[in-house]
Amino acid sequence: MKKIIALLCVCALLSFAQKNTEFQAFAGEFLKIGDMKGGYHSFSMPVKGEGWAFQAEGQVQAPAGDPYVLLDGVIDGLVYAVIAYVPAVAAGTDAKDYQVGMFDMMIYLEDEAVKVRDVKFKLLPPANDEWALDMARDAAEIGNASKATLWNGSHDVEITRTAAVPLTKKDLQPAKPKPVARKLPPPPAQEVEEAAEEPVVKKRVVKKKKVVAEPEEEEETPAPVKKKRVVKRKKVVEPEEDYEEETPKKKKVVKKRIVKKKRVVVEEEPEEEEGLTIREKRRRAAAKRQKAAEASDYED
Repeated sequence: MKKIIALLCVCALLSFAQKNTEFQAFAGEFLKIGDMKGGYHSFSMPVKGEGWAFQAEGQVQAPAGDPYVLLDGVIDGLVYAVIAYVPAVAAGTDAKDYQVGMFDMMIYLEDEAVKVRDVKFKLLPPANDEWALDMARDAAEIGNASKATLWNGSHDVEITRTAAVPLTKKDLQPAKPKPVARKLPPPPAQEVEEAAEEPVVKKRVVKKKKVVAEPEEEEETPAPVKKKRVVKRKKVVEPEEDYEEETPKKKKVVKKRIVKKKRVVVEEEPEEEEGLTIREKRRRAAAKRQKAAEASDYED
């Protein structure tokens, strides 16, 4: 009878744990993965922000024994972690509520589960007082009863839903307070009465005509200008002909022989011209000239 009662209690606890287990995904930027030893990486995942203040530690198996697959996956944003918890909210020392019922987790690489072991959770301040620690222990006892069937596919819908939008560090930052709009105090009653006594001047409202902008005329696109084809002709360089420099011809200098003529003085024979006729005088003068000419030819 006692065995039956114990079995019924265990079944009720399992049913309660499965119904109350919830899941939350966190981006891979929270994970700190160490070097591989014996096919496993040691990891830690501190999470501190709005509604969460805990640290998960354990070991994760290296996919296919490759020590770089998980490290590269974290850099490329292909890794995320899913936390299983029983809802248990405790007030922190800062008067804010924090979830403290975490009891198990799983790491995923490209939506494929990677084996983890030796997972432990530790609460961080401001949600780590005695009251919060007691609530965490009670939630862990309830959650551990369903650990065996937690990742076998019975919660795939919930896990897929939370993995679609994992929490990031930016999501956990506290929201900035909105600026409060201060209202001005109402004016004194005396000023209100004076304002009421003043005549109200109605302003004339002039309706402006709506100006419809005329459609802009389309500018005529200029006809394409045909570019003339410029044919570059090759410069023909004629070979230089060999030529001999003409030497200036020397002018032939002809020396003239100068023959000095001796002056022949013909002594005139005294003649008695008196008593001669004009004809005889002329005859004698012609004879003298002929002698003088003969004398000059002889000298030459």
